[in-house]
Amino acid sequence: MRVARRNFAVVAAGLCGFCCGCGTKPLPFAAAAIPPPPPFEFAGAWGARGTGPGQFGAPVALATDTIGNVYVADAGSASVHKFSQLGEPRLSFEDDRAVLHPVSVAVDEGGAIYVADERRGSVIIYKPDGSHFREVRLALPSAAARSSLRVAIDVDGNIVVAARKPFGLRKYTWRGRPATTWKNAAAGGAGLDEPSGVAADAGLIYVSDAANGAIRVYQHDGTLVRTLMAPGERPALGAIAVGHQWVVATDERAHALHVWSVDGGYRLREDLSAWISGSEPSPLGVAFAPGNECLVLDAPAARILRFRLHL
Repeated sequence: MRVARRNFAVVAAGLCGFCCGCGTKPLPFAAAAIPPPPPFEFAGAWGARGTGPGQFGAPVALATDTIGNVYVADAGSASVHKFSQLGEPRLSFEDDRAVLHPVSVAVDEGGAIYVADERRGSVIIYKPDGSHFREVRLALPSAAARSSLRVAIDVDGNIVVAARKPFGLRKYTWRGRPATTWKNAAAGGAGLDEPSGVAADAGLIYVSDAANGAIRVYQHDGTLVRTLMAPGERPALGAIAVGHQWVVATDERAHALHVWSVDGGYRLREDLSAWISGSEPSPLGVAFAPGNECLVLDAPAARILRFRLHL
C-alpha cells in the first residue's frame, strides 16, 4: 500500500509540472485551435463532357431557381439541361422549332426558362417543362451584338437584356414590349462596350462590362446608382450573380472570382486555379444556391464546382 501511495505521488507531481503554475510546458495532448474555413470552401463538383444524362457538349451559361435547381445552357448539344443542386439530371430539352444557339440563360420565380439565342438575336421563353412558349425578337444590328446578348429577370417578371452599344441595357415585358418604367434611351447611353453578365436582385439591375472592368448598378427605372470596380488592374469581368448580400463576378482570364457587398464595398478576390487549370477562359458562369452555396461553371472541363460561402 505504501508503494502504491508513493507511485501516485510521483505521477501527481509529474502532472503538476505540466498543468499548474509550477510548470511551463502545456499538456502534449492539448487541443489545437481549429482554423476558420476559407471564404470559398470547396464542396464538390459534378458534370462531365459527353452526350449522356448529366453530361455537356459545350456549356456556356448557368442559372439557378429559387429552390436550387440548376440550369445549364449547352451550345454543344443545342439544348438546356436542368439538374438538382447536387447534379441529378431532371430535364433536358431542345427547341422544337429551330436549333438553339444559346449564350445566356435565366429562370423566373414561376420556373419559366429564358434563353438568349445569338443566331436569332432573340430571347426565347420556355415553360417549366421545356415546351416553347414565346420568342421575343430584338433589334440587334450585328452578329457581334447578338453574341453579346445577356438576359436576366427582374423582381416584376420583366426581361432585362444587355448587348453591345448602341443597344445598351433594356427591359421588356414577357410579351416582348418595352417596359414603360424603363428609360431605354438613358440606359442605352451607358455605352456598354462588352457586356458579359447581367443579374437582377431586390429591385436593382447589375451589368458587367468586360472591356471596362466594371459592374454598373441601376435602379428599376434605368437610373445609374453606382459602379463597382476591383482594385488594381481592371479585370475582364464576366458572368455575375447577386444574392446572400453579395455580388460575385467571374474573371475568366485569371480563373478567379471577385466579390463585393451589395452596398458596393469590395470584399475579396478568390483564386480558383486549384480547381480550374489550362489556358482556356473559365469560369463562364456563376450562380447562388440554397445552403449558402455558390456554383461555378468550369466550361472547359464541362463541370459545375460547388463552394460554401463563409464571407
